[in-house]
Amino acid sequence: MSGIAIAHVPFFSVVIPVLDEEKTLPNLFDDLSHQTYSDFQVCIVDGGSKDRSCKLAEQFAKRDKRFTLLKSSHKNVSMQRNLGAKNTQGKYLVFLDADNRIPHFYLEGIHYHLMQQDVDGWTTFASPDSKRADVKFFATVLNFGMEGGALLKKPYAVGAGLGVKRAMFNKIHGFNETLQFMEDTRFARDITKYHGKFVTYKDPTFVYNMRRYRKEGLIPLTVRLIPPYLNSLMADKTENIPDIYPMNGGSNYKSKKRTLLEFRELQHTIRKIVKSRKKRIQNVVKQLQEFIQQ
Repeated sequence: MSGIAIAHVPFFSVVIPVLDEEKTLPNLFDDLSHQTYSDFQVCIVDGGSKDRSCKLAEQFAKRDKRFTLLKSSHKNVSMQRNLGAKNTQGKYLVFLDADNRIPHFYLEGIHYHLMQQDVDGWTTFASPDSKRADVKFFATVLNFGMEGGALLKKPYAVGAGLGVKRAMFNKIHGFNETLQFMEDTRFARDITKYHGKFVTYKDPTFVYNMRRYRKEGLIPLTVRLIPPYLNSLMADKTENIPDIYPMNGGSNYKSKKRTLLEFRELQHTIRKIVKSRKKRIQNVVKQLQEFIQQ
């Protein structure tokens, strides 16, 4: 009597949305192929690349059967993530960006955490991609935002290093495809909205590509991101402002130049937000200080 073969369901499905990332993809592929934890599959979802991204993905898939390439009908990071999730089978979904780097023990570290505590979703701290003091500072700001969101039970996430149990992903219907800004934070908060447990892991970290910071500079980029972040932290509101942090991919990576008048308007917006929420912000800072000192 012959039994029926049951297809193996991998523990992790890694989903990578891609748009013109021929320069960064080979590094991430190499990192994934050398993971110390091997029970995973990788789905690259291309959003219409004009460069060699698809060709590189196809070549790598021929060498490693765990890798597959899908093509999305639209250039939309949330749609690409959802498409990848729907076409994979892993018990847990891990979302990475094409310009990330990860240590070889990254998936093993996540697996270890999940075996210690059952959670529905998570994000991980970011590491800078260089030792420059300003770059390290910006990575610290990102991690501080995640720590603050976790403390206030209002998760903050940056897309890369984001993970979720498949059952929860299905429950919240994946990423909101109408949002082009802070869709990752809304995703994390949708998990808690449905009473899921969302945590922030300080390790293992992924390497965050600071190319946007290097192009725009610390002050302009921070000034642009502070208002929507404070709104999300204080009012639990994620705003759809696609021009503030455009997702244009790799070779099409261009930032909108700001005039002096626009810069002053942004400064005025920050002052207005900070003034209206001064006491609440002070309480947040106090709570964070107490948390750090513990």
